[in-house]
Amino acid sequence: MVPLLTDHVQVHRFENGLVLLAEPMDWVESAAFTWLLPAGCCHDPADQLGLASFTCEMVQRGCGPWSSRQFVERLDNLGIVRSAGASLAHTQFGASMPRQRLGAALQAYSQLVQAPHLPADQVEEKQRVASKRMRNRVFNFL
Repeated sequence: MVPLLTDHVQVHRFENGLVLLAEPMDWVESAAFTWLLPAGCCHDPADQLGLASFTCEMVQRGCGPWSSRQFVERLDNLGIVRSAGASLAHTQFGASMPRQRLGAALQAYSQLVQAPHLPADQVEEKQRVASKRMRNRVFNFL
């Protein structure tokens, strides 16, 4: 890694284009990361607005060797406080945890990004919930 901004912040670019920005802080007991994936709503097709948010939700419903419930339990057992969402340019997944569990957390999230189940049997249910939310937002806006 090469120094960036200060002596503490470092950046490393992997061959696949992934950029790692790190700031070691030995005096804290926790670790945190945020992954920004170039999959925000600006990439949604005109006839599928909301696809980025929908996909962000669906990839969290099981990945790699874990069902949806097992994945949530895995994160909970690691003590991970998490967030996820889609913005204009990116879909983000964030997590904080006890620092000794960072490696296990990164392994779990790598499965989320590389091997999501995207369970087809849950798509219709999720579409129904998303449509209801949209109607409620429009109604509340008016």
